[in-house]
Amino acid sequence: MAILKVKPWGKGQGDHVLIDEADFDPKFHKKFGAPKKAAKKKATKK
Repeated sequence: MAILKVKPWGKGQGDHVLIDEADFDPKFHKKFGAPKKAAKKKATKK
């Protein structure tokens, strides 16, 4: 089973928490060190 590093959701959990991949809920958890979504560039007209 894979282990994921996620951001803590409570006090006293340190800077990250390890959870089983099967327990990951994207509505609740945020992956630790995940790249931030880049802003979409507007298309330029030529």
